[in-house]
Amino acid sequence: MQGRSGLDRELFDADAWARHLVPAGSVFAFLADHRRRLFPDEMFADLFPSSNGRPGLPADLVASTIVLQSLHSLSDADAVGALRFDLRWKVACGLPVDHGGFDASSLTYWRRRLARSERPERIFEVVRQVIAETGVLKGKNRRALDSVVLEDAVATQDTIIQLIAAIRRVRREVAGAAEIVAAENLIPVLGTLEQIEAWRQYCSATLPRPAALMIDSGMSRLGLSEGDMMRLAGNPHLLQGVPIVHAMSHLACSDDERNPLNIKQLTLFNALVDGFPWPDGMKPTLGMAASSGCFLGTDYHFDLARPGAALYGLEPTIGRRNPMRPVVALEGKILQIRDVDLGMTVGYGATHQFRGRSRLAVIGVGYADGIFRSLGNRGAVFVAGERASIVGRISMDLMTADIGHLPSASARVGDAVEIIGPHQSVDDLARDAGTIGYEILTALGSRYLRRYHAPGNAA
Repeated sequence: MQGRSGLDRELFDADAWARHLVPAGSVFAFLADHRRRLFPDEMFADLFPSSNGRPGLPADLVASTIVLQSLHSLSDADAVGALRFDLRWKVACGLPVDHGGFDASSLTYWRRRLARSERPERIFEVVRQVIAETGVLKGKNRRALDSVVLEDAVATQDTIIQLIAAIRRVRREVAGAAEIVAAENLIPVLGTLEQIEAWRQYCSATLPRPAALMIDSGMSRLGLSEGDMMRLAGNPHLLQGVPIVHAMSHLACSDDERNPLNIKQLTLFNALVDGFPWPDGMKPTLGMAASSGCFLGTDYHFDLARPGAALYGLEPTIGRRNPMRPVVALEGKILQIRDVDLGMTVGYGATHQFRGRSRLAVIGVGYADGIFRSLGNRGAVFVAGERASIVGRISMDLMTADIGHLPSASARVGDAVEIIGPHQSVDDLARDAGTIGYEILTALGSRYLRRYHAPGNAA
C-alpha cells in the first residue's frame, strides 16, 4: 500500500528550522518547493494497486531521494545516510530535523516496481524537468550541482548504474552539454550515432575536437552496435571533423577465461576496427580489457587497459590469484561487551539464540556503512586476530559478534575489530555475503574515517 504525505508540518520540520541554510536556486530548494507537484501520489498509483496492508513511504519522499541520489551518484546506503544526516536533504524531502531516514532496501524495492511498470522512466522524466527549471547546467563552466561534480559519460560503474545512466542521458539532452565538455577540455566517449552527430555538429561550428568511441562487441549494454559501425564505415562524412583518438569495448565474461564469448567479442572487435576508415587515416589507440581482461592474455591488452578492482587487490578472475596485494583494510570499534546466557537472543527478529553462556561484542558499523545485511548469522570479523562469528541481524549502525571463545582480556571497549584486512580479504567477505568484491568496495559508506598510507607505510 502506497504511503501519502501529510500537509501538516512536523514540530521540528526541517524546512521551517533550516530553510535559510539551503542555497536559493539549488536543487534542494527546488524540490522543497515543488516536490509534491512533481511527484504527486497519483503518479505512482499503478505501482501499488492494493489498498491493503500497512502504508509505505510517501511517493514524493522516495522520488525526491532518488533524484538527489542520482545527481550525487550515491549508493542506496549513502543516499539514506545523507537523508538522515544532511539538513539540505531533509529540507528537500520534507522531513523533520530528527527524522532517522528509512531502510536502504526501500529504494531497491521502488526501482524494481518502476522497472516492471509501463513507465519505468517517469522519475527521470521529471529529473530532466528539474535540470531545466533549476538551470543547473547553464553557463560554460557550470558542471557542478552544489559543489558535487556530475559524472562524465561512460565513467565508473557501480550498483546504481541505472540511476547514473539516467543523469547522463539528461546531460546529453540538455542544450550546451557539448560546450561544457569542450570548456573542461574533456574527451567525450561517444556510444551512439546521435551522440556522434551532436559532437560533429559542435566541432563543425567551432573546431575539430577529439573523441573516443565505445563499441558494443557483445555485451548489449553501452556502445555502438555492429550495424552502427558498418554505417559509419560506409558514410565517412559522419565522422568528419571529429578526430577519433581511442576506440574501446568491454568484455562480458572476462572473469571466466574459458567462456567462449571472450574470443567471440575479441574477434568482432578486431573485425570492426581493422580496416575502418578512420578520419584523416589516423588509427586510434584501442582498448578492451578491464581488470579481468588483463588476465586473459596479450591478445586482449591492445594499447590501453582499464584495471580497476584489480589495483585494490581483488581477485577479478575465477581460479586465478591476483598478484597485486590487497590495499584496503576496514575496521570497526567495539562499543560494548555483553554477557549472554542460555536461551537469550540477539538483534532484530531474534534470529540467533545462544546455546549456552557467551559474550557479545557490539560493533559500531552496520548496513548504513555498507555492511551487507546478508552477513547476519553468516559472516565473521576478527578480534585480536581470532575469528568471531557475526550473530543476529546486521542493523543500521550496529552488528554483534560472538566472542565467548576468546580470553576476556583479548577484547575491550574501544578496541578495533578487523572486518577487512590480513585475516579476511574483500573477496572473503563478499563470499560470505553472497556477492562479489566489487560490490563490497563500492558499497562502503561515507561515515568511515579514511586514512591513506604511502607505499610501505601501511599500518
